[in-house]
Amino acid sequence: MTIGSGGTITADGSDSGSTQNGTTDWQASGGASGGGNIVIAYRGTYTNNGTVTAIGGTPGSVASSSYAARGGFGGNGSVQTLQIK
Repeated sequence: MTIGSGGTITADGSDSGSTQNGTTDWQASGGASGGGNIVIAYRGTYTNNGTVTAIGGTPGSVASSSYAARGGFGGNGSVQTLQIK
């Protein structure tokens, strides 16, 4: 199995939304989602000339306020290769 140059397999998490300037002092952005899991099962040889990622998302920004809170980053997922005999 070969992933060619420029080829991508992704299971990345989504970024969360950002807050806007509002009338309240209590603002928060949500947390981002985690990356997924990728299992590449192959027979013979495996060559990766591209990109395989399962990266967690980024929390949104928070507008300026007295008690602003930013959500958390999403956790990274996993990428595994499994040779089938």
